[in-house]
Amino acid sequence: MLMPWLNRAYDCFYTALNQHRLPGSVIIAGHSGYGVTDLALECAKLYLCTNVQETKPCGECKSCLVFESGSHPDFLLALPTTKEECDKDEDLTKNPGFLAYLKAKSNVQRRSIRIDTIRKLNHLLHESSAFSYRKVAIIHDAHLLGESAANALLKTFEEPPSDTLIILVVETLESLLPTLLSRAFKIELSSLNQAEILPYLQEQGFDKKRSAVALALSANAPFRALEMLNQGLDKVALEVSEALAKAITQGSTTLFVKTLSEVEGAVQVTILQNLVKEILFLKQGVSLQELPLILETHAQVLSQIPTFALFKVQENFPFIEGKLPLIPSRTPKILLREIAITLACHNASLKGGA
Repeated sequence: MLMPWLNRAYDCFYTALNQHRLPGSVIIAGHSGYGVTDLALECAKLYLCTNVQETKPCGECKSCLVFESGSHPDFLLALPTTKEECDKDEDLTKNPGFLAYLKAKSNVQRRSIRIDTIRKLNHLLHESSAFSYRKVAIIHDAHLLGESAANALLKTFEEPPSDTLIILVVETLESLLPTLLSRAFKIELSSLNQAEILPYLQEQGFDKKRSAVALALSANAPFRALEMLNQGLDKVALEVSEALAKAITQGSTTLFVKTLSEVEGAVQVTILQNLVKEILFLKQGVSLQELPLILETHAQVLSQIPTFALFKVQENFPFIEGKLPLIPSRTPKILLREIAITLACHNASLKGGA
């Protein structure tokens, strides 16, 4: 069963399919934390179902049963892999559950959708279907298509086999070649409605306040927000907000830097980005009800931070993450200290990390 925030996108797919307006390819774009993979799998299941009930797969025909069991002969899932994984044929599977296995593996090695994967996929799609009159393939994280792999896929896009559907799952439409975009039916999940998401997070045992903070940190991505809640990162974000207020009023950045240092670089940036954004909104008169990272008791203090200081801090975010080459390992910690001083620079009594 799909989550409520995915229903509109699913209905869009069903309508196009039912009205015979669906080309041989579909692109589903959205944050991974939205559940775009679940949407793609449900669309694939619907496409293969031989006894659709109203707008949903029946769940009872042979096609639906073998799809759920992970052995549908007319379904393929293409995954980003390393060369070694591709050589072991871990790049193509009929089992949707294999995706969770791959994600659980180390992310240190660089993965991509390889040209060998696309060549194998193209070959299999041109074979006759086994017992359904249709075939469907999902290319997961298709934004990781290399140029040669994308060009190989383009040939199938231009001349798709009959009764065959390719579903590309990407983070943004802009990450794909224009030639692929122009030939596909596009479904884009942009900003989601919090009213549809909050009940889900509360059903998982988290109150409205914590859920609102996690959604702010995750750009309203429900599954990413749930992950952050389980890790307690929403609490860390509020601790950072409180520590910044204390840095201004007490003249010491130590607690602020220490609190941020306890999480890895990407999370540090996420917290800082959202906190800086909310402070800017606060200065523009936005209601505190729309700013979950700012506690009412600290709002007046945080609103005193100069706008130029907030913009200056934003320039340092890439360096905190350590994404650029040849950045010494100590640099992010030094930058955190400098950021703390910058944000509190209007306070003459600040001790700069004392």
